Amino acid sequence: MADLTTDAQIKAILESPEHKESLLYLINKLPELTDALQMLEDKTAFVRHVLSDKSSLSALADEAEDKWNSLQLSGEHASAILALTHKLPLLVESLEKAEEAASFVKQVVTDKQSLAYLAGSLKELPLVQEGTDILAETNLRYRNEQPYSKISIMRIFKLLKNPALVSGFRYFETLLEVVHKHAKNNKGA
Repeated sequence: MADLTTDAQIKAILESPEHKESLLYLINKLPELTDALQMLEDKTAFVRHVLSDKSSLSALADEAEDKWNSLQLSGEHASAILALTHKLPLLVESLEKAEEAASFVKQVVTDKQSLAYLAGSLKELPLVQEGTDILAETNLRYRNEQPYSKISIMRIFKLLKNPALVSGFRYFETLLEVVHKHAKNNKGA
């Protein structure tokens, strides 16, 4: 038989409004709690089953070990991974800045008003303005000359004394040598 003092204490506690509300809430939530408990039991049973299946665990461990061994990592790799890990905060910061810059460029390129402003600003730069003036004058003079004027040997010799042209020819000659060298290397490879 139950102790009357204990029953009276329990009855007194249950009659308080706070405990009544808590009990009512608990009773209302009982189906949800039961479902959650059942799901937890199912997952625990699955984990127990997987852990008790030695052949599956062994096969999984063997596969992981084979993959690890196929990586052929050395101490140098480990050092590089550690160095990279230490540099990650700086790398992330740099990538975030690059991402912001790319986003800004994308917004400017897709905005016609920004492009027009940028083009206008470039025209105001002294170097760009001077280059534009030189090209405009060259185009005007070229159109005004006779279209089929003859170029004499003397004129070619005179052009060859022009430092800008000589420098351009030297650059072009160096370019051809490099192209030839790379073509020769690619045939041998």
